[in-house]
Amino acid sequence: MLRNLAWLLALFTLLEAAAQPREPLEQPSAHRFERGDDGWAEKTVKNLSLEEKVGQLFTTYVYGSEASTPSSENQRLYGVSTPAEVVAKYHLGGVIYFAWTDSLRNPQQIATLRDALQKQIAALDEAAKAAGPKTAADIDARVEQLNAELADLKARRKTLK
Repeated sequence: MLRNLAWLLALFTLLEAAAQPREPLEQPSAHRFERGDDGWAEKTVKNLSLEEKVGQLFTTYVYGSEASTPSSENQRLYGVSTPAEVVAKYHLGGVIYFAWTDSLRNPQQIATLRDALQKQIAALDEAAKAAGPKTAADIDARVEQLNAELADLKARRKTLK
């Protein structure tokens, strides 16, 4: 009997709470690019190869507490040794940190690993860009990018006159 009374009391409490008028939830405001924006996102995406765009869709884990720490597990799974090489090879959109991969020790270590990955990836990307296109398809893709940029500049120039 006492148990039934407790259930009944809980049910009435829930019903009362549900019947109370609620304030509407605030919708998060998404940043919208306007004409005054520099278009960084669009420019960045436009300059990515298809392989880089696909890579940005993926997030995985890597082994090692530092960006340059070699790991046999990285070699076995990804064909390269260090976390930075994994991210660079697959153009990953992100890295998941786990204690069992030795990439999750404390906040300072995580921040250091994240920063070093970003710096090393930027350096590897710059070196790859300096080396230039490697295949005829890469050259064709770059020509297409440059033609699109040229058309965009010509259109902007017309609006300035």
